[in-house]
Amino acid sequence: MKKYFYPIMLTGIMLIIIACKKNQEPILNNAIADANESSLANANKVAYAPLTVVTIAGLSRQQGNVDGQGAKARFATPQDIKITDDGTIYVTDKLNNSIRKISTSNVVSTVTIPNSATGQSLKLPDQIVISPDGTLNILADVTYTDVTTHPFWIVSPNGQVVAPLIKSTILFSYHYLDLQADPYGKFLKISGDRRFKENTAEHQAILEDFEVSRFVMGTNTYTPPVDSLTGEDKMLPAFGVIYCAYNGVKFIVVGNKHIYKLTPSGVFTLIYRDLDLMDVSSIIATRDTRTLYIVNRGKIESIFNGKLSFLAGPNLNNNNVQGDGVGAKADVIAYKLALSKDESTLYFTDQGRSTVRKILLR
Repeated sequence: MKKYFYPIMLTGIMLIIIACKKNQEPILNNAIADANESSLANANKVAYAPLTVVTIAGLSRQQGNVDGQGAKARFATPQDIKITDDGTIYVTDKLNNSIRKISTSNVVSTVTIPNSATGQSLKLPDQIVISPDGTLNILADVTYTDVTTHPFWIVSPNGQVVAPLIKSTILFSYHYLDLQADPYGKFLKISGDRRFKENTAEHQAILEDFEVSRFVMGTNTYTPPVDSLTGEDKMLPAFGVIYCAYNGVKFIVVGNKHIYKLTPSGVFTLIYRDLDLMDVSSIIATRDTRTLYIVNRGKIESIFNGKLSFLAGPNLNNNNVQGDGVGAKADVIAYKLALSKDESTLYFTDQGRSTVRKILLR
């Protein structure tokens, strides 16, 4: 019997191994998505080293319009990002014409936005601010003609929509680029430029209150002293990216590379003259304004005591599926930033990877 026992035993073992492999086939076929989903689901439970980049929603370079947990979600062009006090994240998913919400457990859902009174649906949402009462304030990308009818959307928690018109006067046409909360002031702020209708090449940079007056958006227009702008910025003056700090200071990017400071007393000056900045798409500050975080050519950088420090950026040698890693080892093409309430984490949209991610600051 012994001469038959071992062959039979070996045959049984082989059959068990084959059966196990067959049971593993579905897992192997979805290995990337499941691995990422598992890592995203546990992202808040793991202790990371400072400057670790972690993807919290979306699958790298996989575009789509899918709600779901972590890596199962899909975005088209994640644009602006804001985080509420309870940790909920809102993202403007531009090419999906939608607002996406990410829970603290990394579950992505699509916010229902009713049509306007004229029957128009939300198109190409660009910037968003969430008011303390839950109202969504949205600025669409006005460079496209199909959204100029309703570039502004104010959606109350009960679903009521107010879609005021863009401002136009006898002298000027208006073009808005950014929308931000102003913790120091009564209203949100919108930035951009106004152009003389008789000579559209002549611009004026503007900062206005995000306030509806006679169903038209924008009041209390501020224009900077022309002599305060650099020679380069005088050519095509426009307030692009802005950030309203808690001490009343406004940080404003002109020409995508020059940062100006506007104080509550009205002093407007160029700061950080010696820093190598280009294509600044986002700026945010700590409550004490001692540290600024910016996106500079897709890189996440900080400015402290006038010194520019690299935190994370493009890295073609990163072999992680999601591009995650620590600092320079991560692969990041950031676009917009949001700072957590405790200032320990920067959340950001990564347009290069069509994902939403975070970087741990400490």
